[in-house]
Amino acid sequence: MSVIEKAESYVPDTTTQPGETDHYEVGVVDGAVSAESLLALVKAHLPTIRFHAVARDAGPTVLTALDAVILPGDLGARLDELLKGTAGAVKTLVVLEDTSISASRRLFSLGATDILPAPLTESSLILSLERLIRAAPPAASKSRSEGSVVAMLKAGGGVGATFLATQTAAHLARRNEGLVCMADLDIQFGTVAEYLDGGQSVTATDVIANPAAFSDTTLATALLEHASGCRIMGAPKDVAPLESLTISHVETVISSLRRTFATTLVDLPSVWTQWSYRALQMSDRIVLVTNLSVPHIQIIKRQMRLLTAQKLDDKPLVLVLNAVTADQLSALPVKVAEKAIGRSFDLVIADDARTANLAVNQGVEIQDIKRGTKIAGSIAQLASLAVSGTPATAASGGFNLKFW
Repeated sequence: MSVIEKAESYVPDTTTQPGETDHYEVGVVDGAVSAESLLALVKAHLPTIRFHAVARDAGPTVLTALDAVILPGDLGARLDELLKGTAGAVKTLVVLEDTSISASRRLFSLGATDILPAPLTESSLILSLERLIRAAPPAASKSRSEGSVVAMLKAGGGVGATFLATQTAAHLARRNEGLVCMADLDIQFGTVAEYLDGGQSVTATDVIANPAAFSDTTLATALLEHASGCRIMGAPKDVAPLESLTISHVETVISSLRRTFATTLVDLPSVWTQWSYRALQMSDRIVLVTNLSVPHIQIIKRQMRLLTAQKLDDKPLVLVLNAVTADQLSALPVKVAEKAIGRSFDLVIADDARTANLAVNQGVEIQDIKRGTKIAGSIAQLASLAVSGTPATAASGGFNLKFW
């Protein structure tokens, strides 16, 4: 028996809305899947899926009556029209030969939900559809508010972004402003768990490998809890290939974290991949951390140009200059660095290596090492900038945001 209806186009059931039946209705536009046998294998894994043949000339009205639709990438200008016409109304999976960052970014900006490499494989389609089915909320919960996601981006290695991220997460959690998660997506050399003295923790790859064990209701309790109350999603114990994560994986993890936590900080690798781009795209705010030197200023200029080229310059950007010393200031004044990059820093943090190293080695907050330090005040400012985009009000007799 065929697993896909052999119709010229899918005829919607006007008595129900997408998501109201026990089945997940998926349209397959002619040319998207090379063999029906692949769909049979997918259906064996996902019995709630019901496939429907859709003609290449079907309009948005036909597509939006479905829960999801698989589109071939060879539709030309019509593909752009369909994505624009159905954005937000139906999940769209585009089967594409060119899955470069630029091509994927363009389709995502038009409303594509997922990009699958051609030729389509059983595993890639199953993973994508599983993610969509899990993410489909019941009608009663669609209005539930979701948390914010802050991406930590490094302008070069060793700039202290992970230290700032972990301290910021701990500060937010200590203030009891809702559940806070510090998630490490630097799957090769991430050290978030070590910075918070967390030991071996649940990782993004664990969640992807066994999603049933980490539902939205159990994820918070499954993650390690720091003394501050911050939950920790660490990096894998062993170095993992960057390509072991995909766009779909990242979407699954970040969507689940957003639904579970009031605030999630995501520590990203210093290299750009398709999935790290997607993580940035899904974030509400980007914190870009650098040091004060000519090479670092050049790197931050490249990062900012890339953010613009990838259409991410509409994301609120917090620019942080970290661990600044008096010697660095004499060699390269901050005003000169700001002129070179074309904008001001939102926060300049004075170097306090001794206090910072004590906090890292003990896995505690800066305030537990020594209260009233400039660096502790800077963390409070960064926490406010990361969540709201505005600096916290300095206490009486406190520090200045810029200290030169």
